[in-house]
Formats: sequence, C-alpha cells, structure tokens
Amino acid sequence: MSEKKAANLTCQVTGSRPRPVITWLKDDTVISGAVTHHRADNVTSSTLALLPSADDSGHVIRCRAYSPTAPQTALEDFVTLRVNHRPRLRITVGRTLQLSDIEEGDDVYFECHVDAQPPIYGIEWRINGRPVDLSQSSGVIIINQTLVLQAVARESGGVYTCSAANVEGQGDSDGLLLRVQYAPRCRAHQKAVFGAALMEHVHVPCHVEALPGPLTFRWAFNNTGEISYLPTHQFAVNGSWSTADYVPRSELDYGTVLCWAQNRVGLQRQPCVFHIVPANVPEPPSSCTSHNSSGGSLTVQCRSPDVPEPPSSCTSHSSSSGSLTRFVLELRGAAGRVHYNVTAASPRFIVHRPPGDALYQIMIYAVNAKGRSKPMLMEPQPPRDAAERRTERVIDGSLKEQELPVLELVPPGTCHTIQHNARDPLNTSDCCELSAVRTSATESTGVRTCRPVATSDRESTGVRTCRPVTTSDRESTGVRTCRPVVTSDRDGSSVGVRIDLTVLSS
Repeated sequence: MSEKKAANLTCQVTGSRPRPVITWLKDDTVISGAVTHHRADNVTSSTLALLPSADDSGHVIRCRAYSPTAPQTALEDFVTLRVNHRPRLRITVGRTLQLSDIEEGDDVYFECHVDAQPPIYGIEWRINGRPVDLSQSSGVIIINQTLVLQAVARESGGVYTCSAANVEGQGDSDGLLLRVQYAPRCRAHQKAVFGAALMEHVHVPCHVEALPGPLTFRWAFNNTGEISYLPTHQFAVNGSWSTADYVPRSELDYGTVLCWAQNRVGLQRQPCVFHIVPANVPEPPSSCTSHNSSGGSLTVQCRSPDVPEPPSSCTSHSSSSGSLTRFVLELRGAAGRVHYNVTAASPRFIVHRPPGDALYQIMIYAVNAKGRSKPMLMEPQPPRDAAERRTERVIDGSLKEQELPVLELVPPGTCHTIQHNARDPLNTSDCCELSAVRTSATESTGVRTCRPVATSDRESTGVRTCRPVTTSDRESTGVRTCRPVVTSDRDGSSVGVRIDLTVLSS
C-alpha cells in the first residue's frame, strides 16, 4: 500500500448456516464500515475500504467470522500492513552540545533521523536553503546520516536542514538554527581619517560586529609608539558602536586612535584604527560622468572624496575637517558669466543646458568650514545637431565638415599633447609645448592645446584649447578659439572665461 491511496481488503467465508457474522479489527479494536455480500452457493464476502497513513504501517488487520448458533467456533485471518511513504526526517544536534553555547572554533555535528518506506536513495544537507559545501579540507564531513562541522566559523551560522527521497517522493526536515558566537571585530568600510584643527572636537565613531551582546569598549591614542587610554567620560557606547570625543590640543595630539570592544566570548583581537590629522580643505570630487536626460537636461555624477578607497598606506588619505562637506556646481558661459549654481549634499546634479549653441563649462567643487577644494571642470559635449560640427570655407569653394574634439573632464594642472600648424606656428611663449602634426603638400591642420604653467598661490592658472587652423600654399585662413579653465586664486575669487576669436592670413 501507499500512503493516502485508497485500498480494499476482502474477507471471504464459506459455509455456515445460518449466514456467518463477520467482524473487522485493527489490532484489537473493532472497525466498522465494511460491506457484506451473500451468494447462493453459501459464500459470504466482506470488503473493508482503507485510506492508510504512514503510521498504519506494521499494524495488523483481522477478519473474524463465526456462526450465530456457535460463536465459540469463530475463525479469523489477518494481514500486517506495509505502507509505503515518502521520507519523514528530523534533525537534531549532538547530544553533548548546546546550540545556545556554540562559539567560533567549536566542533558541531547534526544527526538526520529518517523514517521512510521503501529505503531512501541518500541524504542532502542544506544551509539557508543552499547545499552545504562538503570539503574535508574545510572541516565539513558527512558520516552516514551525520553532518560534522569542525572548528566552526562565524560564517558557519545559519538554518540547517536535511532532505531525502525514495520512490514515493521527497521529504524535508524542519530547520535547526545554528548561531555561532564570536568576539567583536571591526565593521568594514568605516571612515578612517578625520581632519581636525587644534582645539577642535572630533567625533570618531567605531562600529563593530559581535555575537552576543552586550559590549564594552575602550579607546586609546597612539602617537610615538606609546599608548595612552582615553578616560570613559570621553566616549559613549550605544549597542554595537561607540563614539569618542577627541580634541587635539597640540601637534603631538595628531596620530592614531584605537578602539576595542569586548563581549563574553572575548576581547577584540585587532583594534579598529582611526587617524587624526591636521584639517585641510576637502578633496575635489572625482570620476565625474555625465549623460543626457529627458527634456534636454544633463545628469552629472561624481565620486565623493569621502568614499573610502582601497587602502595603500595611512598617509595616502587626504583629510578634511569633521565639518559637513557640501558640493557646489556652477554652470558658466561666455566671459565667465554664471548661469546658475546649486549646492547639494552629494555630488550628483541635474544640469539644464543653456539655450542655443552656446559653449559653456561646468565647475564642481567641495566646500566645508575650512574652505573649498580645487575645482573640477567639465565641458559637456554639445548636441550633435548644433555645436558638434563646424563648417569652414576652403580655397576651392567647397565645404568641409570638421569634427570638434570630444569634450572631456579637465582637472586643473592636466598636461595635454600639443599640435600646431607646421606652416603657421602659433605663439607658445606662455604655456604650450609643441609636437609633430600630420601635414600634406597643400594643406596642414592641427589642434593646439595649452596646459597651465606653475604659478604661486596668488596667481591663477588655466587650460586653453585652440581650435584647428586650416592653411594651404596659396592662402592661410583659420579660426582659433581659446577657452581658459576657471580656477580660483588664494582668496577664493574666480577668473572668468575668455573667448578669443582670431583670423589668421598669410
């Protein structure tokens, strides 16, 4: 029989006059509901309908018959039920273990108890619904119906189940939660460098991961190899994190601040490390990208300098004050005129293009209480149908379309390759270096790009891009357009954008 599939048992009795009485029993309990039929040849049959369950397997069903005139002469027959069913499983932890007291480094083993008819094909172990990675080298072993976890780690925690299958189907156990307790450790991707002026309060948060709580914290300062612990009134504890209030009172107070946490498992092995450095203006945003949005607008997004980079050394991080850093975008047109500016908490902006074919620049910088960063300049590419192409008349009267250079991010101080007209060298006295350009017998073209020269803090610098100059043996004409990059001088004022239009002839 199969579980929950209807089955009929028939008991046939021959003889007896008057007709026999037939009774059904399950073990010693009478079962009602049987249907009895009598035939003319003195044969009586009784049929019992069953809907067996897995629990019925092994029980005895009896058919008992006797003549009403001689009940003491009863006869009976029986059958032992064998009910096939899909596996029923139950998972337990080893008898000597307490799930509430498992720590990193302990050995844990689970037992999978199986009740199945017919036998199962095999057992599969899962953690959080995924198959357990079996590897003796990693300490995960299966022995018969036992899963062994050697020297469990924090990552070994989760809900464990076992499953098995036979011809009747698959069965799964209930889940058993394993929580591996561990000593505190630093949470990843925390801010590690804090800039502060003398006598400025810096709030340094220290986040840890640990199981279980509660946690206690301690803080220390390390400058010249000697560690001095911070008094308890100088930091606060809030669950899994603590905040220290640190004040550098002299140059010797710049250095490394350390944070440890402790729970009942143990003390944190490696402290969380934070660097207190002299405050500085913020770093400019970087990795700026732009793309066209609906309605003719432009979306500009940069990487914030506060986003941690992969650490290379402690001194590779620049610092800014603990003050709030904001980001400013300015849209500038001809003569440095500001169309509009906007301030945001993160370097992501929606820029509305100026009308017409105007050339313009986007300047982005970070600002905090210590000042503002160097500007990051972008020259977004104009729409292709408006400003991307320029048409010039040449000697034979034909028209030539010339692709303008792709506009790119231009950080202050960037060096560019410089090209020029071999037959009509342009002035390079201030900032340009020359390199060879492609020429022909009748015409030579080139683009000259200027880079800034070294200046003092009081001087302003810029990048100037010179548009192509077209020449020939008989006539030399051309248009040169230069746009300096806007930078700031020492007191924060800015130098405007200048556009020069120059016609050259031989």
